[in-house]
Amino acid sequence: MNKPIMSLAFGALFLLMSVVAYAATLYPYDDRFDFGTDNIRFLGNLEKSGLTGVDDRWSVKNRHDLRFYNVHTGQYTPGESEYLQTVQYDIQPNADEPPDKFNRVSGYHVVPLNETLIKDLASKANGNPDYVWGRINSLYAQAESSPQMWVSLNSQDPNSPNRLYAYRVQGQPYLNIGAVFYLSGGGDPQMVENQGGDGINSPIFHTTAKITNWPVIQELKQNPDGSIKVKATAYSIFDTTLEVRIAANGNPDTAKPAYAILDKPVSNYGVTYEGNIPLSAIYGLKPGENEIVVRANDIFGRFVFQKIKINVTKNICQPILSYKKEQNEKIPISFTPLDTTLGYSIDWRIQFDSVGCIAYEATSGDEIRKSPGKVTKDGNRYFYSLASWEFLLHKRENGVEVENVSNTSRPLVLYLMNRTGERIRTISLNKGERANVSVSDLNGSYHFYAPAPTEVSGDWDTYDLVFQGFPAKNYGNYPSELISPIQQLVEASQ
Repeated sequence: MNKPIMSLAFGALFLLMSVVAYAATLYPYDDRFDFGTDNIRFLGNLEKSGLTGVDDRWSVKNRHDLRFYNVHTGQYTPGESEYLQTVQYDIQPNADEPPDKFNRVSGYHVVPLNETLIKDLASKANGNPDYVWGRINSLYAQAESSPQMWVSLNSQDPNSPNRLYAYRVQGQPYLNIGAVFYLSGGGDPQMVENQGGDGINSPIFHTTAKITNWPVIQELKQNPDGSIKVKATAYSIFDTTLEVRIAANGNPDTAKPAYAILDKPVSNYGVTYEGNIPLSAIYGLKPGENEIVVRANDIFGRFVFQKIKINVTKNICQPILSYKKEQNEKIPISFTPLDTTLGYSIDWRIQFDSVGCIAYEATSGDEIRKSPGKVTKDGNRYFYSLASWEFLLHKRENGVEVENVSNTSRPLVLYLMNRTGERIRTISLNKGERANVSVSDLNGSYHFYAPAPTEVSGDWDTYDLVFQGFPAKNYGNYPSELISPIQQLVEASQ
């Protein structure tokens, strides 16, 4: 374990030495033009200047000074009264346009698509330089090829105001400097006009961009009941996701299932997870002393990890998950002469056998109704109902009409199968929707098969082993939606 730590430390030292060595020569950047140079072509999305989308204009290169403020420590970078000399291009009116056409909306604070420069800015913004450059380098081409020359920086929100704008300055690739702030976990730049600044010997604006800390683990210990107490926080100005992973006994594969993923708006520039993690949720433990590593990640490539030794006093049930595909509910399309409408219900559930430490996933239409989202017990069996559907089959001249009368908003999915087991059609109905299904007879030659949503989404296209004739997955490889329910079943049975 010492070698990676030493390598990381050396890498950080090398980066620091590199920054010290070239920081003075990086700012101001773009030595093709001096401050005050005009007649520079500037191409990109110029909507903020009142133009329609993408345009190509003459511009002037001006000085725009920048510093960073850490909202947690109160420290400034490079210093409270020190700034980096960065660049703003101010677009100019054409000869046939009013001289004040772009008054106070002409400036674009940009940075070249340059790895060394962007990594240095990310480092100063307390970001992960490799992550920031990797994201920008991969997104720039997408932004430049889009009709409006921008792309969202939030993968969960394509319309997020946090965007990467692609520009061309005299043919060279540039981007908005705010993209570097956001991908470093910062942003919300406060821009103050410098009265009397000429943009050459003094800046037109002073900007202070807010930055945040890397994630922290505030508490990590083993509770008297054996569970692990974890408290961790990830920081950001706008939005972040806190992900907590646990690796046991030096095996990185045991960290595959994320124990906690908090994706919600930040509060006081942070998102905090605090909870007790049962030993049954930690893959790879053994009786006796174990070393676990807890790692907290944010969505900006920033992370922290912490080790702790724990004691395990008993064997831990970490069940395999078997998908009883062949036992999933099948609904015959069969009507007697007096039938006009038939009603059916389907329950998507996990059954847990505590004696054998085995979990089974299936759909079922039996009469043991469960409460979705809760663990219930029936004799020696434990169940977790994930969702339930109710639907009607209406007899029609050319077949049947399927009507989803469920309370759940999750779509009802049915496969139409023939007598040989061939899938003829897939029916997906939201709550209240209907669909006509044509079949040649109503005497049982066709039936509906109710797949679990995990089968529909492809989670069972691959599996680790075959157990009792059914595909199965080992602990750590469950479909993500089933991780928490299985953990709750194991805890309820103990």
